[in-house]
Amino acid sequence: MADPLRHMTLAEAKTRLLELSNIPFRKLIDRIPEDAVRAKGRFGSFLEDRIGLNPFSASQDFLDGELKTNQTRANGDPDQPICICQIGSLLDGAGGLLAPIPMPFDLTKLHKKTANVLIVPVVKVDLPPEDWYIGRPYHINSETGTGLFEIFREDYEHICKGMRKDLESSPTALIQTTNGPHYIQIRTKDGNKNRYKPMFSAFFERPISSKRYAFYFRTNLVKDLRSGILREAT
Repeated sequence: MADPLRHMTLAEAKTRLLELSNIPFRKLIDRIPEDAVRAKGRFGSFLEDRIGLNPFSASQDFLDGELKTNQTRANGDPDQPICICQIGSLLDGAGGLLAPIPMPFDLTKLHKKTANVLIVPVVKVDLPPEDWYIGRPYHINSETGTGLFEIFREDYEHICKGMRKDLESSPTALIQTTNGPHYIQIRTKDGNKNRYKPMFSAFFERPISSKRYAFYFRTNLVKDLRSGILREAT
């Protein structure tokens, strides 16, 4: 028999998460594993497993979208940006991020990962793990034709141009944190100095960073969702 959890839609996940919001984890589970507490990113996977949000596939969380957790303060303000996807495999080749003419946004992995997203605030700051809790989830949709699609497209194109400009400034220049004009940025992904992984560009025929980089949602995305400046998908 097929596992019904592997056919979960984003809307079904949102309903489950709303039922669990604002409940301390000590009331939901017996114990939070130590590795989920220590390792950044592992708590999201742990949470998915405990509430039945098993990924639909290796590349997508739901049949129709993605799940992103966001470390949050008790007042609802995001404490960190939200990682979308790493850029190492996207740099080179026809239409790569560093190509003279990058791939159109609607054909990119970035668009696939941001087209239909459920952002789940997890309130952790200044709380012991047993008192962490899920806030109300936010649903964003940036499918082709939406206003948010155009906003993310502008961010993508600005970041691609910014990376090339940085690297063309000198033969030893490296990429750096680059913000789009709205909600998306690239920034370093490696947090532990002992695990730094340099990135090499075939276009520039040299290393372009001593660390890995990734696309992120900036913290202003959640702030604008909270305030109503950016409307949620309905």
